[in-house]
Amino acid sequence: MITTTTTTTTTTGSGAGAGRNLTFVASQGITMNRMMQSSSSFSSSSSCSSSSSSSSSSSLPSTPLALSSSSNNNYKNKFVHFSHDPVTRIGIMTLHSPTTTHNPLTMEMGIEFRKTVQDINTLLLNNELNMNTIILHGANSTFSAGGDIHWLLDLGKNSVHSNSDLMYDFYQSFLCVRKLQVPVICAIDGYAIGAGACLAIATDIRVMSKKAKIGFNFVKLGIHSGMGGSHFLPIAVGEAKAMEILLMGKVLTGEEAERMGLIQVLVDEGEGEGQGQGQGEADGEGVGVGVGEGKSVVLEEAKRVAARIGRMNPLAVRSMVQTMRSREDSMGMGLDHALRREAHAQAICYARNDWGEGLTAVMEKRQPSFDDYQNNDWL
Repeated sequence: MITTTTTTTTTTGSGAGAGRNLTFVASQGITMNRMMQSSSSFSSSSSCSSSSSSSSSSSLPSTPLALSSSSNNNYKNKFVHFSHDPVTRIGIMTLHSPTTTHNPLTMEMGIEFRKTVQDINTLLLNNELNMNTIILHGANSTFSAGGDIHWLLDLGKNSVHSNSDLMYDFYQSFLCVRKLQVPVICAIDGYAIGAGACLAIATDIRVMSKKAKIGFNFVKLGIHSGMGGSHFLPIAVGEAKAMEILLMGKVLTGEEAERMGLIQVLVDEGEGEGQGQGQGEADGEGVGVGVGEGKSVVLEEAKRVAARIGRMNPLAVRSMVQTMRSREDSMGMGLDHALRREAHAQAICYARNDWGEGLTAVMEKRQPSFDDYQNNDWL
């Protein structure tokens, strides 16, 4: 159980797994493990079903750990931090990878993320937490660069039905952010790519730096979009523009995202501290290098947005956000149906003979050479 006395979130730290040497490829939204411990699988009592276990030998704890209080009164698990300011009534959830500055969305992080959401909702329901808004952001000046390349490559060893179950529950472990009873504001620094981008657009309000990048590059990697991207993106930018972004695997600047309606607030950081830096590639996309622990101008703007919402009637705000989310979730084929479709489509992509070519091409900094479509590539 957590209490309500925190004021800040610390984003530094090194945890277990420091022996992993990870290389980030932001323009493709993946993290490469060059020195990798055994990848993890879930038992039936964890957040994924037993039929969805990966091929590795190690496993995660069967029960997610509750939020714990550190000596400085920040609540920090290994991958997800939470803090609350009782004066402003603003909560902050921070994605934090102890082994890389790019906050990949992993299965381990998903367990903690889901548990954090559950704990916060319990406190809100019991009136033990007086909070009007939550800001979701990433540590180390970037939101999230996507998935883990070693884990993604290993999915080719699993059956289609196993991967379909696995991916569906993986999505749910992060999209449960929509079950929080208060509005969720996403502060996008650095990069939000792939699954990271999809998590960002699943929140209620997005605040983004002009210098940041948000991208849906799934097809460049050889997979269907996931994490609700095919559901939320058309809602935000319209069917035609969403089709263009998804079929071309586009990565957008903050200004482009604002023009399309993908974000609501654009921040001109100027010479703001702690901003991720980029080195352009031939196609104009960036390879991100997170720097420093400087003050995030985007996070400060997100706090100002949260403060404005906090001055409104709290019951009206909570009921309004639930109404709007329910409307979004029912659009198109419906969110749950869309997630099932995405999970199955991704699972089929993992089963192709050329699975991994897109990821390998990213590592080798070349264009991928995919096999031709075959009639047995059933969709």
